Amino acid sequence: MSSTSRLAGRRRFLFRLLPATALLAAAPAGADWWERGREALGSLTGGDNGSALSQDERIDALREALSIATRNATGELARHDGFWGNPEVRIPLPGLVQSTRDTLDRFGAAGPVDDLHERMNRAAEDAAPQARELFLDAIEDLTLDEAREIIRGPDDAATRHFETRMSDPLAARMEPVIDEALRESGAISAYNDLLAEVEDIPFVADIAFDPVDHVLGYAMSGLFDTLAKEEAALRADPVGRGTELLERVFGGGE
Repeated sequence: MSSTSRLAGRRRFLFRLLPATALLAAAPAGADWWERGREALGSLTGGDNGSALSQDERIDALREALSIATRNATGELARHDGFWGNPEVRIPLPGLVQSTRDTLDRFGAAGPVDDLHERMNRAAEDAAPQARELFLDAIEDLTLDEAREIIRGPDDAATRHFETRMSDPLAARMEPVIDEALRESGAISAYNDLLAEVEDIPFVADIAFDPVDHVLGYAMSGLFDTLAKEEAALRADPVGRGTELLERVFGGGE
């Protein structure tokens, strides 16, 4: 073969190679960790990637990931200002109470309502740790079918799994804590005093509501929303937010 023919052949080879090289260079270094995890957890989803990891290790990795998300979410909400200082989960006043508060504020008399509002959120912060142990127990009890469902599901699959199965027991655990916190903080007394004060004020609607039920409903909603965000963040980067076992499973290492 002449030198001219060999040179032309090399050029054709390089021409074919360049697009593939460009695609590899453009791929983000940390792309799609959760997809790696789904491959590493192949036996849970019916696949087989030849990984040396045992099925127990794979399930343990899923449990570990969900435990981290649970501890992060409940820890964030249980701290001081976990609810009160976070507009995304702050428990609002009921609509009529908020309207009454705005009316009273015109006369500089909204203080008692604002105090009640804060104490309601403090009660939710006191109750948040109740979710941690309940969720951690549920994670330990995950079945193989439930693990498959979570792995195959969307970014909040585990959160919705817990919401469906754990809402009733969670409410049962949180309600007495919220009730006690509201009573000990004086929120219930403040609420009763507020009802008495506005009862005879013209143009003020009936603002009666159940503070315990109100706080409980919003506190549980805030917990599940925060857990969903933690779960999504962990799926996006399980290695950067996890431990050695997660790195082995989700990072592609052995």
